[in-house]
Amino acid sequence: MIFQYILIEVLILTAIVSGNNISIAIGALVGSNTLNKNFSKIFGAVGFITGLYFGSKFMNEAFKSLFPQSHLFLLLSLSATIAIFVFAQSARAPLSLTMVLTGIGFGYTLSKGIFPLLGIKIVMMWIFAPLIAFYLAYMLMKLYNKIRIKNIWNGIRTIKILIILFSFFSAFTLGENTLGLLYSITGYSSINFILLSLSIFVGSYFLSESVLRRIGFEFYLMRYSTGLISNIVSSLLVEIATLFSIPLSNTQTMTLGIIGSGYSLKTRLFSLKPLIKILIVWIISPLSGIFFGMIITYL
Repeated sequence: MIFQYILIEVLILTAIVSGNNISIAIGALVGSNTLNKNFSKIFGAVGFITGLYFGSKFMNEAFKSLFPQSHLFLLLSLSATIAIFVFAQSARAPLSLTMVLTGIGFGYTLSKGIFPLLGIKIVMMWIFAPLIAFYLAYMLMKLYNKIRIKNIWNGIRTIKILIILFSFFSAFTLGENTLGLLYSITGYSSINFILLSLSIFVGSYFLSESVLRRIGFEFYLMRYSTGLISNIVSSLLVEIATLFSIPLSNTQTMTLGIIGSGYSLKTRLFSLKPLIKILIVWIISPLSGIFFGMIITYL
């Protein structure tokens, strides 16, 4: 009976995460007017599901290392994660499920006096991946600005095609990593995959509007080149992390990629207020997860 409630909570979280994080995958498409917004949502959802199908099992090691095989603990952990997500949605900040749920796992292992090797790798990746994303995006944008394109229209067409490809790749990596972590909780079966896929479509299409507006329009005045470079950097870093079974926040890498590419421009059309709010959420997410994880362990 408890497992049925776990499955329901996973489906709720899948919908919320898809709506909250689809902005990371398709924000460049929408912000740069490469594709229609509604079509972009469907496009991103297909990317999520493709990644979930082909690469989600990489997250099984992380799940087994950080969480006890206790249905009650998982039920309480997912309930706490949903509560934190509701708070983040009200603040209109793109919250990372990876940081909250993994933080709860950390809380459990720390309360037991255990800190697995994978935990050390995750912490190191969380610290350095955003910094690498900023630096790579900054350098790539500098390099891009030095390129002289003879036919401007052919150049824009090429960039649009690349934005579409890497937006799909970004959605694919999120399906592998963040949504893959949720899939590992339910266990791998055809029926669970179908249910999660339906939740992805519902969340991507109906729950994404406010955060998508922030990433695509409010956060940064998106150029074609900015959208492309931030997507390349973010998706590659998350894919590398996934191959090593490390949960990594697409929100972190994508946002720092946008900042890095934008910071390299002479005219830095950048809004500081939403960045500060997002940074605060990044700090609160893992700490709140660790706190709840320790409380749940002693219940």
